[in-house]
Amino acid sequence: MTHITDAEAAEVAWAGSDEGEAADLTAWLRFTVAADLQGWHALEKAHAPDVERLGDAVWTQARERVADGEAKLAILGEHGGEHMCSANGRDGNTWSWYRGDCRVMLMLASGYRFRPGYREEEWAP
Repeated sequence: MTHITDAEAAEVAWAGSDEGEAADLTAWLRFTVAADLQGWHALEKAHAPDVERLGDAVWTQARERVADGEAKLAILGEHGGEHMCSANGRDGNTWSWYRGDCRVMLMLASGYRFRPGYREEEWAP
């Protein structure tokens, strides 16, 4: 079995999309969040039996990161595909159709702007 880095996996996960840049953002962000969540789940499970011995700080942090990742995946579920979303502008709130590239997704992705594969020029909010 060949081991690839997270950066290589992220590039494979979203490269070559035929749905345009928004689909690229959604796929990249979903992969990045899911990869983090997988790591935190593993840490949470590994430390659960040792909570009394180690104290609960590591386990609590892992549980919080799992909850954070699950919340981000829920946001991706709501905003990652074609949907109506509000755009706050000078003229007030307007609703438009988006394909995963609404400002909610751009702001969510900005939290991962230092990760491999983030496209600053295209995805900055």
